Amino acid sequence: EKWIGVLNEIFETNMIGEKTVSYSYMQAVLCHFYALMEISAPTTELDFKYDIDHIIPQTAFRESTLPDKEKILDNLFNLAFLPKRDNISKSNKRLRDIHNSWLREQISAYEFIEPEQYEKFSDVGNYKELFELRKEKFIQAFRAPVEKILDSGLRFAYHNHDFEFKRVTAEGETF
Repeated sequence: EKWIGVLNEIFETNMIGEKTVSYSYMQAVLCHFYALMEISAPTTELDFKYDIDHIIPQTAFRESTLPDKEKILDNLFNLAFLPKRDNISKSNKRLRDIHNSWLREQISAYEFIEPEQYEKFSDVGNYKELFELRKEKFIQAFRAPVEKILDSGLRFAYHNHDFEFKRVTAEGETF
């Protein structure tokens, strides 16, 4: 339940205690979240590079008149892993502007947003609804028992700003 309190604080204030949560800390929490959700790479190979995607693009926030938009922009609810190639393809597009079926599948798998929700979540004014959707997923994952992640063998590696999924045996070998 400590994690749930920390998550609530991050989602609601982008802070832990009196300290603003850094982007690098958000990356670490995302890694843990995806491991808890047991989300693996999208094909049979298990070694993929990932980027952090801003679900609602950064420019949408910067062009908005929302108060505290810089805090909202990099909040955990607006960040998700996408395979690097797909994140490059998504670029700075709003969800409603994505028509490639493969990219739509990746967004559903990694961001938990279905195509019928794209229009709503393309509008920065609906960020609170995206916040609620994503918060529910995070809390669900972090309530899972710790043993679940330890038994899965799924690990993230972080090298040179690239995230990779790897399966690790009990002996520490990757496969």
